[in-house]
Amino acid sequence: MRRRKLYVQADQIAKTLAFSFEDRSFVVVTSGMTRISNQKFKKVFNQRPRMLPHDQVETMTGYQIGGVCPFALNDG
Repeated sequence: MRRRKLYVQADQIAKTLAFSFEDRSFVVVTSGMTRISNQKFKKVFNQRPRMLPHDQVETMTGYQIGGVCPFALNDG
């Protein structure tokens, strides 16, 4: 399979991150260059950010790690 250059900058790519919070999970869609600020996250949610454990990502989202889509997620 031949790879093609897309000429896309990292900040032009949408990055989907999956977090667990208490008994719920949620995704955050952000620029490919953006990092989650622990301080800001804790200020909003009153706890440090916890990424969804890798063995739960596909079950919770319906997608494998590295390919989590920001829409058409599993119900719940």
